[in-house]
Amino acid sequence: AEEASDDASMREADTAGRLLHELMLPRGTAVAFQPKIVSIALQTVACFGVASMTGLALMDMLLGHAYLTASRMTMQPFRRLNNALAVATVLRVLVAVGGVLVINALRPVDRLWGIHGLFIGTRYFVGFLIPAIFVYMAHDCIKRRSTQSATGILYVAGVLIFIGEIVGLYLVRETGLPF
Repeated sequence: AEEASDDASMREADTAGRLLHELMLPRGTAVAFQPKIVSIALQTVACFGVASMTGLALMDMLLGHAYLTASRMTMQPFRRLNNALAVATVLRVLVAVGGVLVINALRPVDRLWGIHGLFIGTRYFVGFLIPAIFVYMAHDCIKRRSTQSATGILYVAGVLIFIGEIVGLYLVRETGLPF
């Protein structure tokens, strides 16, 4: 029964990757890299990154908001969730910056910086650098049990993460790279 469940999960993941690929086909950017499975894998990795960053940012904000009304709760869940957001940010930066640089060096995208430079800068600065600073600031506030300050900082970080991820999805669609 467990093997059947694993096979069903694999089929669902394969179907989701193919669906994402098919949605990108009308623009002509879905198969930026041959073989086709490489493009599907890069797009899937990028979408998992989007889901993790936006989901963790939202949960961190909502948990911080809960602390405003129930101030006697232990800080450990808030600290763990903020640490998870920090780890997700680091992993996302490694894939979106390192992965893009390596893949673009191996298979260059024509005029990547000339055409998409402003969006790439926005992606890296607004989507990664500033939110990373804010996540660190929230971490410091959580250590001091200043949940109201941490929540406000996380609201701003969440908005910036959403902007960065939207720009990242646009870049994935246009270039095929895992922004």
